[in-house]
Amino acid sequence: MKNLSSHDFFTVADEISVGVREMFATTTLNWAMTGAKDGQHQGDVDVDDFVIERLDQCGFATFSEESGWRGDGDHLVVVDPVDGSTNASRGLPSFALSLALIEGDQLIAGTVHDLSNGDVYSAKAGEGATLNRKYIMLDSQNRPLSKSIVALNGFPHRYYGWGQYRALGSAALEISMVAASKIDAFIDHSTVGLAPWDYLGALAVAREVGCSFAWLNDLENGSRGVGGGSGSEREIVIDRDLTVSLDSGRRRLLVARDPELRDEILSVL
Repeated sequence: MKNLSSHDFFTVADEISVGVREMFATTTLNWAMTGAKDGQHQGDVDVDDFVIERLDQCGFATFSEESGWRGDGDHLVVVDPVDGSTNASRGLPSFALSLALIEGDQLIAGTVHDLSNGDVYSAKAGEGATLNRKYIMLDSQNRPLSKSIVALNGFPHRYYGWGQYRALGSAALEISMVAASKIDAFIDHSTVGLAPWDYLGALAVAREVGCSFAWLNDLENGSRGVGGGSGSEREIVIDRDLTVSLDSGRRRLLVARDPELRDEILSVL
């Protein structure tokens, strides 16, 4: 396929999502650890094989948590085949397929498919964001941290004043939920940090509704992204305050409903 477009991306993403959900419904996926990578289940690999094969058939290059870099060209899809695979392995209903379309140094589009209930969060740069094909916008009510629900990846060493918290185990879904005003902020307190495949699809959605972003302290010994194929670092511009390097490993991310809440959270961390 030549002259790939965001329409092609969303079309194949929908097809892939249907196929992956069928895998979960009709196949007994093996959730044993592979031993090849920390935290990698055989189910992650099996789903990844299906996703990458379909994207490759359509002409997209890919960068996946499970299989690294494949293909070349101007249209790169960053893939997390099962974000929240620990949840999936235990039957907890919070796991997702996350895909982000990169052209050059720009995040062009993203989509996050909730594999447990079928919800689909999608966005194209400059054209807004949708949940199940209906446009979404941020709740206009600005709530202080003391009234906010925050999603936590990992857990902080102390309580710093949130109203309530959730820890759902899928960064892609939690960031998408900030965009949909279901929760007010996502804060990564993990010791490992997040890799680009964890958040890029959701950031495309969050950016389109006007969420605010910040990197928290970078981890000194964060593991680097999966190598191979490219051999060169690629930086992706999200907005003027946030640039993502695909090869730079894991970092800690804050996504907030508005800049006031972002700054309040930063002030108390």
